Amino acid sequence: MSYALRRTRGRIEWLNVVEEIRAINQSNVDLTITVSSMIYIKAGDLRQPNKMNILILDYDQDDPAKCTAKKMIRMGLATSVTRKFHASSSMLVLNPFSEIVLSPVDRSSKALLAIDCSWNLAKEVFFKRIGGKHRRLPALLAANPTNYSKLGILSSVEAVAASLYIVGNRLEAEEFLSIFKWGQTFLTLNEQPLDEYSKAESEEDVRVLEREFFREFFPEEKRLIR
Repeated sequence: MSYALRRTRGRIEWLNVVEEIRAINQSNVDLTITVSSMIYIKAGDLRQPNKMNILILDYDQDDPAKCTAKKMIRMGLATSVTRKFHASSSMLVLNPFSEIVLSPVDRSSKALLAIDCSWNLAKEVFFKRIGGKHRRLPALLAANPTNYSKLGILSSVEAVAASLYIVGNRLEAEEFLSIFKWGQTFLTLNEQPLDEYSKAESEEDVRVLEREFFREFFPEEKRLIR
């Protein structure tokens, strides 16, 4: 039996899709859909999330035993690149200092570069010329043991998984997190924000949402509301 994912009132539920697609498409086209090629149905639009190539630039500044970037590479989920690597203009580059927020609008990008370095040296690293389309993640809570529940201090695997989730690749995001015992906790802590971010129609919508979910971390917004 073939299935698709439908997003309904903030949750995802399974449904048989063969008859529905035939009802939507009255042509005689032979449609073959399998579980391995799941699609999202939203307002009548049929689309399959793009599978992103994940690249890692590791500066070897963290404890190798705790480095989530290294484990992603060892598990074959990401590809390592050297410091000479220069991202193409279409590649997403995760940068916590970027003025542009990642949103579902970025789903057309086919590759994402995550830079793994010490947070203490982050400014020095991220202001180098790396190329690509720089994006910061919207506000999320860390689940990794080192920075548990801290806002925005995510490990590389959390950053990659969050990016995949936001651009529509939730199942792939879960695959990345599954290689860590605490991975599911990241989704539990951020379930509502991630779900809403992934449904936003623009970058501005994501900015509004992060301030609604984490208002206590945006004191300037509090003053404006008063």
